[in-house]
Amino acid sequence: MTTVLGKWDKGVDFLQARVMLENILKSQASVLVATLPKLNKHLGSVFIKNSVAYIQLMNGARVSEALEALRHYIKTKQITFKLPAKKTKVLRPFRIPELIQVNRILYDAYASFAFEIDKHDIIVHLKRIFGWNSHSLRYAFIRYAIEKGYSAEVLALILGHKKIDTTLNYSRNIRSESILEKIQE
Repeated sequence: MTTVLGKWDKGVDFLQARVMLENILKSQASVLVATLPKLNKHLGSVFIKNSVAYIQLMNGARVSEALEALRHYIKTKQITFKLPAKKTKVLRPFRIPELIQVNRILYDAYASFAFEIDKHDIIVHLKRIFGWNSHSLRYAFIRYAIEKGYSAEVLALILGHKKIDTTLNYSRNIRSESILEKIQE
């Protein structure tokens, strides 16, 4: 299936973003591990920001939610947990991706960095480094999940939407773009 990237989702492809962030995180992790116990303040900060972006993408989260998820993981070492959605306060599930889990030693070493930055630091980083707005990764997750056939009801729970209508609007946009593409082939 060809992925149609509409204006509403800011044109970020889930799989491309995933591979890009995974490659960047692996590369940064290898440098940071090699320099331990000495901390690299600049690269450590960038590594934490990219980690938040990866958690955001893999969980369909808002930037602030992904940052809280990383902080929760650092404090508790839990891999799966629920946190309140920023807008609705509905408890939504999170799962820390395997790539984050295998680099646990770095999150222990650079824990303070995750608590020093705020969502605006990450938003600026996403825009400056990748050209993404703060919601692009959330939209990419939603598009990917809908194209894979996951139900709007389940997605609403994952995304922390209080009303199914919000999720259905995303679904309708994606499906209408896909239909137009198929008709015009």
